[in-house]
Amino acid sequence: MVKHKELAARVTRLESFRRYRDEQDFDTATKMREELVREIISPAPSNRKMQMGTAFHTILAQPEKYKFTGYGETTYSADSIVFPQSVIEAAMRHVDYDAVFELPTYKFYSIDDTEILITGTCDHLRGTKLTDFKTRWFEGQQWGVWDDNNLRETYEASYQWRFYCDMFGADEFQYMVFAMRDREPIELVKIKTDIVCVPYQAMSRDIDDLLYDFLHFVRVHDLEPYLQRTEREERILEEAFA
Repeated sequence: MVKHKELAARVTRLESFRRYRDEQDFDTATKMREELVREIISPAPSNRKMQMGTAFHTILAQPEKYKFTGYGETTYSADSIVFPQSVIEAAMRHVDYDAVFELPTYKFYSIDDTEILITGTCDHLRGTKLTDFKTRWFEGQQWGVWDDNNLRETYEASYQWRFYCDMFGADEFQYMVFAMRDREPIELVKIKTDIVCVPYQAMSRDIDDLLYDFLHFVRVHDLEPYLQRTEREERILEEAFA
């Protein structure tokens, strides 16, 4: 019997690979490939935009826990990042709080001789509907970036929603996009809530094809040692089977 190799990857990493795989410009794809290999070998620390996004997610899931009132002003703060009351409460009006937040999940996929554990965390689950909160940051009046068709195509092309619908058995995946500026205080510019994706007949095949391409990429670049299961992934498994 051939022993299956055991690898692990997060949904976010697979989406990074998908963007590289689908990039048409040679120079851009070359740069993306180099960055992806470097990130797998030695993950970079989170930058400010990532930290702000994480803080926003944390607050949105439990706003009362991170609400502070002092000197006649109410703010929301997590990890030393402060959001004005108006920003968080405007976002809260679009969130269904009769739901589960920050729910980790996993699924094993078998591709050729390799068993790969895919893990991720769902921002918001209500029944069979998933919602993902996205923060996007920009400066000036770069409204072209927020063209409705541009934004919709960007998220519909993503494999994040495909993996999560497959892993959770969900019927619907909604992207809730919060456009902000990193100012003092942080500004909420626009909220987009109408990007909804649903599973389709060939989705499982498309997922397997992406995983096949990803594993080929991993082998070509000798990255298998960097995709072993981490303590986090082992803990997810232990909790699932407890």
